[in-house]
Amino acid sequence: MAQYDHEMQILEEVCPGAKEELTEDMSPEQWALAYDGNMSFGKLTTNSSESALASAIFYRMNAWFVHRREKAAQVTGDLCPSVDAHLRSVVDDARHVHVVAYGDGIFQAGEHRVNVMLRECTCRSFQIYQVPCVHAIAVCGAIHYDLHQMTSEYYYASTNARVYERAFDVSTWRSTWVQEGPVVLPPGPKRTPGRPMSTCIHNSMDWRDDDRGRYLCVATVSSPSQQTVCKAPSSTN
Repeated sequence: MAQYDHEMQILEEVCPGAKEELTEDMSPEQWALAYDGNMSFGKLTTNSSESALASAIFYRMNAWFVHRREKAAQVTGDLCPSVDAHLRSVVDDARHVHVVAYGDGIFQAGEHRVNVMLRECTCRSFQIYQVPCVHAIAVCGAIHYDLHQMTSEYYYASTNARVYERAFDVSTWRSTWVQEGPVVLPPGPKRTPGRPMSTCIHNSMDWRDDDRGRYLCVATVSSPSQQTVCKAPSSTN
């Protein structure tokens, strides 16, 4: 509430009368998170805004897929360009790491232990990112082992290309959609035309004289069917 009042005060200082115009058509409960009753979980949207967002997300995703599919087709190496550039930058640092072999694929690289068979290093970077760390790169350089074979297949250019190989289908007009199955109709309006029927159960305390204040003409008295039509005052009164 305090933040809402503060923002409204700033709005009123910048544009006098804007607060009244803003709250004229819609109450704060319909658009302000301060008055959501802790039931919106920080989100206030309508169906119209969600529909617009869904359409925008669809076209944005399609543009991303087209752009990244073209970039993936231009890659000539085995690894993604970002991963390949990272490995090349770490190779220079790995040359200064002292490597000692212990057998069975176990090596000591600096102060860490590297297991080539299990692709593990005590620095934990190798296991987390699935990309050879500086210690694993030093071991691979010492035993002349290919770095690409130590890198996870998820960083291969072929894997990246398969992610974007499928394209989005063109969204057709709604009038051309084929309706399968029964047609689901929206429910009828809750409020029907005319005055709603009273559901109140009257008792003796609710009695009132229905004829008070009513003036009927002679034609109405002689013909009760015209009581709802004739409004002329009676000449006898």
